[in-house]
Amino acid sequence: MLRSLAASKKAVRTKTGRETGGGGPDTSDPGRIRYPRVTLKALLMNAYDFRETQISGPAWLDTEWYSIEATMPPETTKEEFRVMLRNLLQDRFKMASHRENRDLPVFSLTVGKNGPKMNGSQPVTVKGPGGVPLSETKPIVHATVVKPPSFSYRWTAWQATMDDLAKDLADEMDGPVTNLTKLKGKYNFTLAFSRPTVTLSRQSLAAQPNGDSDPAAPDILAALQSISLKLEEKKGPVNVIVVDRIEKVATEN
Repeated sequence: MLRSLAASKKAVRTKTGRETGGGGPDTSDPGRIRYPRVTLKALLMNAYDFRETQISGPAWLDTEWYSIEATMPPETTKEEFRVMLRNLLQDRFKMASHRENRDLPVFSLTVGKNGPKMNGSQPVTVKGPGGVPLSETKPIVHATVVKPPSFSYRWTAWQATMDDLAKDLADEMDGPVTNLTKLKGKYNFTLAFSRPTVTLSRQSLAAQPNGDSDPAAPDILAALQSISLKLEEKKGPVNVIVVDRIEKVATEN
């Protein structure tokens, strides 16, 4: 059972709003989690496996910061862990919530008119924990490019499916991405792109803002076009967690 051990109000926000720290299922420390800097919105994102746009509640969910440490049986699965997080929020922060559908940006991944242009990457040799190549543990390896052009990123895929790509794109766009490519194989490719200061999913894809991106680096849409894939946006029903009530101060164990 999860046990919250500490709470504080100091942290630095990450790009996605998710927690810093680690541990838990499928990590090297499966019996303990440590979130030294986390918002309750980030905990909700983890608890329901939702994105930021799928959490609705008081504004302070995104501005008040906490330190969470908890233990659990080492054999706990990811789904069991999410249930434990939900129980923690309900028990310690007296959260009450409900689900509803709202019209939000949703995306479709399709193949361009000239067909896919992939299989051009080399195996990823970057080593992860224990010296295991990251390409053996994750199909798409993300890297920040520190040399010019600035604000650029590189995703290297090795034997990745289009479902793998759709999942990573959903995190990048902060909205659901449905794989409509009908491609069943595993592919190698590299996507090099810039990230505007304004999240793409909150803008019209027909009129992209320049933001602070280096003009020499394409955005994610142009990067996808380089391998003859397309990402199309429309509005659609998305399941949302609405927080009806939640306390700022956690109760003691």
